[in-house]
Amino acid sequence: FVVAMRVYSCRNLDMNDVDVEDSQALKDTQFLVKVGEVNHCTGNVSASCVLPGSKLKERETTAAAMERVIDEDLDSMGISVQWHPVVGRSKTRAIKDSPTYGIKTMYTKTLYTGFVDAENIGTYIPAPRDSFDPVYSARSSWTALGLLARSRVGRVQAAQEQVTEVLRGVEEVAVCVSDDRSTFYVWLLDEEFQTLEVDCARPIIKQWVHEIMRV
Repeated sequence: FVVAMRVYSCRNLDMNDVDVEDSQALKDTQFLVKVGEVNHCTGNVSASCVLPGSKLKERETTAAAMERVIDEDLDSMGISVQWHPVVGRSKTRAIKDSPTYGIKTMYTKTLYTGFVDAENIGTYIPAPRDSFDPVYSARSSWTALGLLARSRVGRVQAAQEQVTEVLRGVEEVAVCVSDDRSTFYVWLLDEEFQTLEVDCARPIIKQWVHEIMRV
């Protein structure tokens, strides 16, 4: 069981008119997404496109887990999240391969809705923009593959090119620094989030995070 939150920016929103139960009402509003983290002790860089969230601990309710994420991650960033444990909540189920056991596993995610002032999140630094020129996963192995494999490689490379375009469109990155790590967040629209959350996007996002670290 997993909990997560879409934390929308209040910028350009009239909060008196927002219906959090209507997903279409927020489809053109950016929300906060974690794209990378650097461990200060080891120097290890992890990269993926995920919402703020966590797995449930033993005997923990979904609302308590979400409160824990807010306390440990979002509040430490110096922001105050407006949210309700019932209003704007949804639940999804999906069957995926378990990275631990290697078998099909049912995953249940409870998604909450929150709002925050985008100006009060961490320290913003400029993103690489058009200077970002990643190496695609499929380039070096193209000639050695058969026709069927080439088709799959082509789809992966096309997806990674879309990821690159989304990342080039990001103007700035919020950097939140703690004692042991630095975490990178960006604001994305839903269609951009869907492009970046696929597995084949991770190598490109990781290269992008390394570019950010040079700023």
